[in-house]
Amino acid sequence: MTTILSLPDEVLAPILNASVAHDCAYRAALLALVCRRFHRIITPLLYRDIHIKCNGACEAHRDAPGTKLLHDTFRSNQSLRQHCHSLAVEFRSDHSDSTELLDGERTAPNVPHMAVDFLKWLSNTAELRIRFVSFYGDDKWDETFRTSTPSDLAVFYNQASKSLTRLKLLQISGHENVPLHLPALFTSLECLDSSASLRTLDLTGVSQIGTEQDWKLMRARAGTAPFTELKLRHFTQGASALEALVMWPAGLEAFHFSMPMSDYYSGDFALTRYDLGIMKTILSHQKASLSHINIHELLSQPGVLGFDLSGFHRLHTLCMSRDLTGVDTLAVANLVAPNLRTFRWDTGLEDQQCCRGLEGFAETEEDWIRAFAESSVERKTFLQQIQISFSPDSWFLGDIDKDYQYPWDRMDRLAEEFKPHGINVVYNSPNTTKEEFLRIKEECLKFRASLGDIIW
Repeated sequence: MTTILSLPDEVLAPILNASVAHDCAYRAALLALVCRRFHRIITPLLYRDIHIKCNGACEAHRDAPGTKLLHDTFRSNQSLRQHCHSLAVEFRSDHSDSTELLDGERTAPNVPHMAVDFLKWLSNTAELRIRFVSFYGDDKWDETFRTSTPSDLAVFYNQASKSLTRLKLLQISGHENVPLHLPALFTSLECLDSSASLRTLDLTGVSQIGTEQDWKLMRARAGTAPFTELKLRHFTQGASALEALVMWPAGLEAFHFSMPMSDYYSGDFALTRYDLGIMKTILSHQKASLSHINIHELLSQPGVLGFDLSGFHRLHTLCMSRDLTGVDTLAVANLVAPNLRTFRWDTGLEDQQCCRGLEGFAETEEDWIRAFAESSVERKTFLQQIQISFSPDSWFLGDIDKDYQYPWDRMDRLAEEFKPHGINVVYNSPNTTKEEFLRIKEECLKFRASLGDIIW
């Protein structure tokens, strides 16, 4: 009789790996206790994804022990350090004058030594994620963020650049109360050179701190950074800073940018508005290498009039939101780059107060996609697929009339129309059946008609 332990390692290891999710260390720990062989195979999984929290005193009684135990483990058993592939470091704020004690002693932030030690020891790390989390109370905001000083973070960033020679992803996520200051970040990371392994730089929450002199210094380093993918979210700096950052890598292949309102709901934060014309000018510095562009929200008026991609000959994937492009077909041909293969059109809204209803894919949206596809056919480009992201709420949030059509019928029609041209139009499966749609539409029309009979 064949048992699981009779399987060779090359068969057993994939089975055990598949049984342990990346975020389920507890299950991995249980499997490691089954037997010595399981322990040997599972141990690398236990230390594959490391998450540490560097806290202020008010959080230390919950999170510092776990970080300290890991620190002690890696210090005493160096053989375990090689297994870490992904390291996440969370800097949490201290928003109170807490006097809670841990083991009879006042706890202190563990940023200066523990976090840096992890970077020194876990040299096989390929993904580093740094996140700042701020809590507030009693009308205290960013002035209460005391987990680290600028000099602490400079040491931390510099250590990451020096120690993590196999790093492929660097993600730094700020917060509206704890933003990222681009000049300081650039100074700390400028030791990156073209021989490094870094491929993706992902920044969230860049502040408005910085001067033209800072951007001049950054532009002087143009073409020296190794990363090929740049992701920016809530980038509140101006065009000069963005241009300097885009020029930094030697050959930028992928660019992602989004300035959604959702995270700024009810906040008094300064926002920087861009438009697609400015974006095109900035991205032109990398048009010889850019193959993927994803721009979701810019807080700007819709329209692609200034976004002519005809000179981006390596561009094969373009992702944009419906609210960014608008539905005016006048300049839609600007988006049809010569070698574009895939176009993704996202009709969703990333906002706490706004949603997309069943009316979100109407005649204007159908006509816009048709105009885009026709422009590609006319220019004899290599477009292979149009992806439409449409997952509405099961209700009407905008104006409709009795002739309003089932949205997925419109998308089916587009798919059939352009299939002979080699263009595959794909979209989300219906989350509302046609029968439900017709019922909801009738109810909605009756309800809105009844409102017209009310005398105020």
